[in-house]
Amino acid sequence: MFKIIPCFYSEYGRYITKLRAIPSHIDCLKPVERRCLLGLYEKAKDKKVKSAKVIGTVIANWHCHGDLSTYGTLVNLVQNGYAIGQGNWGSPGLVEDSSPAAPRYTEVKLEKWVVEIAFKYHKFVPWEEIELDPEPVYLPCPVPLGLIGEGIIQGISFHRTVIPKYKFKDLIKRCIYLLENDKNSIDKCIIKPSIKGCITTEAEKDSYKKLLTDGEGVLNIIPNGNIDKKYIEIFGRSPFKSFNGLIKAAQKDKKTKKKKLEVYLDDLCDRNINIRVTPEKPKKTNLNNLATKIWNDYLISKSKFTCYVCNEQGLIELIGIDKLILNSYHYWKLAVLNKKIHTFNKFNEKKFENAIIQIIRYIFEQYKSHKVDDIIKYYKQLTNGKNHELELDYYDTKAKQWSKVKGEITEDDIKKVCKKKSIQALIEQQIDEQKITNDLILCRKSIDNNDIECLNEIKGMVH
Repeated sequence: MFKIIPCFYSEYGRYITKLRAIPSHIDCLKPVERRCLLGLYEKAKDKKVKSAKVIGTVIANWHCHGDLSTYGTLVNLVQNGYAIGQGNWGSPGLVEDSSPAAPRYTEVKLEKWVVEIAFKYHKFVPWEEIELDPEPVYLPCPVPLGLIGEGIIQGISFHRTVIPKYKFKDLIKRCIYLLENDKNSIDKCIIKPSIKGCITTEAEKDSYKKLLTDGEGVLNIIPNGNIDKKYIEIFGRSPFKSFNGLIKAAQKDKKTKKKKLEVYLDDLCDRNINIRVTPEKPKKTNLNNLATKIWNDYLISKSKFTCYVCNEQGLIELIGIDKLILNSYHYWKLAVLNKKIHTFNKFNEKKFENAIIQIIRYIFEQYKSHKVDDIIKYYKQLTNGKNHELELDYYDTKAKQWSKVKGEITEDDIKKVCKKKSIQALIEQQIDEQKITNDLILCRKSIDNNDIECLNEIKGMVH
């Protein structure tokens, strides 16, 4: 038992880390979030559909876990702006959160910006059968998709993950800066986390910088508010602190019959709107002093952020935001390159097919044959039993260099082309060899300039 139980727990811990609780070091998404986005892309890319349909797709294809956890993730995606919801999706309130309706009543659609950014190249990344059907290992995006928004990423395993989110344009600006500047000048483009309804300040020196470089930092999260002539309004709530302390302070203690704060809390009936604090003795109360006390004692949260993520080996790693950005950019750039190589190979296939059509034409002109078997027979005679070879360009992604390969035109290749169209149609088909050549030249140039083109593409995203 002493030997077996630790093995089981460590195996379970690795499973929880990689497939449940901790975000990826590439796109900063947990597996269930990635799967929900994939389900939305397949079922709700162009129009709103029932949430139950998306949940069913996710569970049936990729996520062999409960429907409640899947719907909870879908709700978070809607509330955080990754998807558009119709119906009662609940809302994060100031005092308490309102619950969403059942998935059979709500409808959902994937946000257009997610389609454009995260699913433009998703077919050109590795797909694996992680738990059920094949799914992308990550969603390619110039900056980590999970970091975009207003709020935090939380994950509980053997390590507690608390990662702040940022505005998309800030992440892009930081990415451009990291790519174009030396590490020594890193202080000139510091970006700040974005927490909905709150502002952040550094609780310790250089916390913003430490979050970017080391993945750890302590911040003060301060809810927004306003001081009017007669009362104080509170607009935001820290993700780590509720208003329970403030509510209790405004209520009489059962034993002493006294309040810690001599105030009234208004608008608590609608717990999703701002809270109004009115002093019991307005003329004798300094609103500025009262506001300072309320914020310091009950609202401001001093929180430590720790950017723990799961790497490719399934191990937890503490990584700075900068490295997460560069990781995401590197894998996105690789997906862009894979798409260009895929396009180049398609042009090569067209060039190869055109060469076969030219052979069929020549045999037809010489022997007037309309039968596939006769064309293959004459092809063997013309080549003396040896297959004709066509020289093609090939790009090696690992070596990052071009090489020449010789493609043999076999009998099967001729049969394959002849199955697409009749011999007569192939003979009459117009072939623009110059266009194919030009397309190959342009595509090869684009592959060679992939680094520059990718950088220019993200520069355009800033605007």
